[in-house]
Amino acid sequence: MTFETHHTGTNWEGDAAFSQVATVPADHSFVVTAGQVAYDDDGNVVGIGDIEKQTRKAFENLDRTLKSADASMDDVLKLRYSITELEYYETVKDVRDEYLSEPYPTGMLAVVNGLATPRLLIEIEALAAISDK
Repeated sequence: MTFETHHTGTNWEGDAAFSQVATVPADHSFVVTAGQVAYDDDGNVVGIGDIEKQTRKAFENLDRTLKSADASMDDVLKLRYSITELEYYETVKDVRDEYLSEPYPTGMLAVVNGLATPRLLIEIEALAAISDK
């Protein structure tokens, strides 16, 4: 982990599935990803109509994207999720827990009317930090 999380002192914060604040040491560089979706290597949508399969594929793509910049899921300090239905949140959180552990990165979730194609249900982008050493 290349970041430190901080708490604001609210009573609900311990139950949250994300951190409120994260800081990065000065000797680190940021890694910013594009939104990752459930595309396979040929550009086909994986798991049409299945939020669990699409979330898992989006996280697999995110992991591969981070590795291409010498980063890992452990280096992620913020995740931004766009989902097409609020009811998908619990499934997204459950799949996320397979790829991340506490302390969780900061996060943002938006429910949107649509993504790049109507078959996509989720898009995930990340902000990570890696050591300059």
